Amino acid sequence: MEHIIPHVLTKHGTWFGRILADRSYWGIKLSDDTFVQEIDGVEWDALVQNGDMDRAKELWLFCPPNDWSPRGNTARLPITIPGRAFQTKGASKSATLGGMSFRRPEYQIIGVVDDPDTLACTCFVWDYRVWMMSEPFKTNLVDFAKWRPDAPKIHGFSPRALGLKVG
Repeated sequence: MEHIIPHVLTKHGTWFGRILADRSYWGIKLSDDTFVQEIDGVEWDALVQNGDMDRAKELWLFCPPNDWSPRGNTARLPITIPGRAFQTKGASKSATLGGMSFRRPEYQIIGVVDDPDTLACTCFVWDYRVWMMSEPFKTNLVDFAKWRPDAPKIHGFSPRALGLKVG
């Protein structure tokens, strides 16, 4: 699935959708045709709290290059009903190296809830372990499906913790 990244500046004056070599990040197109993105220091929780997620029209995931996609990967999910888009990240348990603790990123997920009663959703996942983005897939926030056979098991997400207006 090919997506054309709009050639626009974000509210913070950076190019929307710049592909980074070492990490994934989300971006959002708002109903007034302005753009915000994680790499500008925008926090998801702040967007939820200030009402910007009620004005979100598109949710994007920008991912680093890999052997199969030397220019990086991009995913876009249209948001047809306000308050149904989410993103989340997972990391491995803390490890210590040279006296410093750190958590290794495992995945970043963007998604849109398709059915607020069952919490069925459509998602894309950037998987840091295999350095690839998943195909779009259908799952459920309560019993989140694995995007690859040996992906980490996710035991479900709280819609409220994700900032969703469902249920």
